[in-house]
Amino acid sequence: MRKLLLIFLYCLMGSGSSLAGPTHSLSIRDSTAQRIKEYGADMGFNFSISNTSPNWTGGANNNININGFIRAKYNLTRAKTSWDNSLNVNLGSIASRRLDNFGNRYWSNKKSLDNLFIDSKFGHSFKQYDLLTSYGGFNLQTQLLPGYTYSQDLLGRDVSKLTSSFMSVGQVQMAVGLELKPIPNYFLRLGYFTLKQSYVLNQNLYALRNTEMIARVSKGEYIDNQLGVQLQMGYEFAFGPEQIYKVKTNYLGFAPYVSPAPTLDSRIDLGVGAQLSKHIQLNYTLISIYDQDLFPVGQSAWMNSWVLGIGYIHQW
Repeated sequence: MRKLLLIFLYCLMGSGSSLAGPTHSLSIRDSTAQRIKEYGADMGFNFSISNTSPNWTGGANNNININGFIRAKYNLTRAKTSWDNSLNVNLGSIASRRLDNFGNRYWSNKKSLDNLFIDSKFGHSFKQYDLLTSYGGFNLQTQLLPGYTYSQDLLGRDVSKLTSSFMSVGQVQMAVGLELKPIPNYFLRLGYFTLKQSYVLNQNLYALRNTEMIARVSKGEYIDNQLGVQLQMGYEFAFGPEQIYKVKTNYLGFAPYVSPAPTLDSRIDLGVGAQLSKHIQLNYTLISIYDQDLFPVGQSAWMNSWVLGIGYIHQW
């Protein structure tokens, strides 16, 4: 069962949330073939519930919060060649018990976190410089479930309006460039030739948003292409007694060659975790994205989503 689950995760990566610390991994060295395999997967969830009496004078809602994540990696190194893959999935939901305008209770269910990130990189190091690698990379980021904005009807209950869905908006970047690994668990990539593709597969969104363009993608076109430079860097480390404290951070930036104004699309992932026991972990996850193409001119283009929780985690 364990092997089948790992195979499924690796296939899902295309060969890829929570980022609450480095992924648990297992290394296998084959001295004959000069090959090193490193793979692992974590799955976990955070759960919390709060409740107040109806006459609580401070005012509050009864809430149920559930956040789940999957993260996996598969790295293969042989002589001067490497193949690195990672997958991060984050999903969260919050259910609130509320009162409508007539004093009737109802449940309001909303998505609190939804992100899929896949990264795959094939590299070949130079004979004279072991720390420097030429690489070809691919990464994908999107959401998995439909997204909504909310207003209230005449009864005082939530009314949802669809604003996004899977690969709407989605983004793919394919890059060719150089990678530097000066110290363990740190990398710096510069993609001199990068193709950024923005997708809007759900064409119903144009009518729902009353617009002819979403994220540079015109109605009926489904996809927009941009050429530019990619900057990516990441670092992970563990410290403390038995290395129970773990930190992982990743930055992904893209600057187009041709743009009306200088811009640098950015994505920052930060994960901090404390392993309290074999299956209990305190974790903090932050995903911060800047992309002016997603917002009208004049609006802030920074989007932030974070989760702080304690929950169950299982490692393979």
